[in-house]
Amino acid sequence: MEEELEFDHDVATDVVKTLPTAAHVTAAVAAAKAGEVQYRAEKAGVVHAGIGKASFDESKIAENAAAFIDAVRKARPSGAKGQYIKKITLSSTMGAGVFVEDVA
Repeated sequence: MEEELEFDHDVATDVVKTLPTAAHVTAAVAAAKAGEVQYRAEKAGVVHAGIGKASFDESKIAENAAAFIDAVRKARPSGAKGQYIKKITLSSTMGAGVFVEDVA
């Protein structure tokens, strides 16, 4: 018998010897519930993040995109000079990118 498990967010942590694993999981779950934005940055400056699924409606994807862009802006190092965000492109996992105008 196969059962499906449906969930909104998965939390995976590395075991760190200085703190119990339960503390990391508790903190990670609390951060996820608080709306923490997770993204990955490459050395070349490209930033990746998941902002939705195909089943999301347009307003939810727009809301998630705005939260992601805001999180990237807030993470800007104080010593960074010039234009921090040069262009924004959205795409599905294997789809073509669509340019998004940055209004900030």
